Amino acid sequence: MTSRGEPAQFEHDSAFGSCGGYPIELLQVAQAAPERVHTRLSGQLPRIHHVGYAWAQATAEEVRDRFEERGLESYLSSRLNGEYTTVHDASATLGHDIEILVDAPAFRDFFGMVLDAAEGWDGSDPLRPLG
Repeated sequence: MTSRGEPAQFEHDSAFGSCGGYPIELLQVAQAAPERVHTRLSGQLPRIHHVGYAWAQATAEEVRDRFEERGLESYLSSRLNGEYTTVHDASATLGHDIEILVDAPAFRDFFGMVLDAAEGWDGSDPLRPLG
């Protein structure tokens, strides 16, 4: 995990669910560094922090480049299941950040599992195990 070329830290707890047939992630940040990462990940709660988009590898790279050209700088980069992800500060234009992921089988499998677990949920059991 890096932030503009330097080591970064992003420790958090996540809960995943479904809203209207789309996967959602609720997160609680424990620690984040350097300061630019901490600043982007902290703030008044509750709020929408980011919206994630999954693209084919080549398209994801093009989108990242276009974001950077337009001043929507990446402040956090990581590898998730071997795929490169970035989080961009889009708060000034959209009110939230944007995460760019590469659409990969592991990504689809995980969120497919989340959506399957949400199927038929009536609220009586707040937590459902995955897998």
